[in-house]
Amino acid sequence: MDLIHSDFTFNLDRQFHCLRHFSFDGNDQLRRLEAKFPSYSTTQIQQELELIGSKFHADFAQEPLEILDQFKKASRMQIPIENNKTLIQFAFSKDDFPNGIGNSALLPLNELDEAQQARKYKVKRGDFEVWTCEVAKLPTSNKLSIIAFENQGNFDIITLFPGEYAPAFPRGTSELDEQNRMFWEGHCLLRIN
Repeated sequence: MDLIHSDFTFNLDRQFHCLRHFSFDGNDQLRRLEAKFPSYSTTQIQQELELIGSKFHADFAQEPLEILDQFKKASRMQIPIENNKTLIQFAFSKDDFPNGIGNSALLPLNELDEAQQARKYKVKRGDFEVWTCEVAKLPTSNKLSIIAFENQGNFDIITLFPGEYAPAFPRGTSELDEQNRMFWEGHCLLRIN
């Protein structure tokens, strides 16, 4: 079944969480976001925008709901992941987006060069410390990843970001948390130096 807007729900708190995957583009954007998220302070919005991680290019989307308008331009793939969650990946044409839809801030540790390996450090994200490395430029991506709860063909968006799928940071000691911990122990978040 083709995914269209009516197949998706995306509540305001989850949209706010997704701001971390958008770049700060100036005061006009900030005013629009303050109006859209009135229960959050300007400081909270700015902090969310400043978190390190994969970021959408402003010419692709400047806020979470704008992503829904882009679905029709891409091919898609769905993969069940766990607990009624589904990964939905959209691949966008390089003809439509020659500079990619965003920058990916995820890299396997074994792909870091020697100098990057020596400079990597840990940063706290929630209750977990993730490897981080500063680079001159983030790699671009033409993929959009969405994690959503699926219920009879309808999708409740949890998060979305440019680039490849990365599991949640571990929060406990379950088997799934241990799998996620192994993933993150072998991967690194990139940030511009």
